[in-house]
Amino acid sequence: MQNGKLWLIIHTVRSGGIHGDTQELVKRLLPIHQANNVDICINGHGHCLEQVSSGDT
Repeated sequence: MQNGKLWLIIHTVRSGGIHGDTQELVKRLLPIHQANNVDICINGHGHCLEQVSSGDT
């Protein structure tokens, strides 16, 4: 990674929980995630365990 760190922790943009995706984060952060080759987003607040995979995440 460019910052020299092993891990970079960010807020997730996708959620299968009752609140669903955060559209503002999808709009603003998803392009940043894609440009920086984000491998995984972990979020524990949705009170659900999920693995999300799609063409744009």
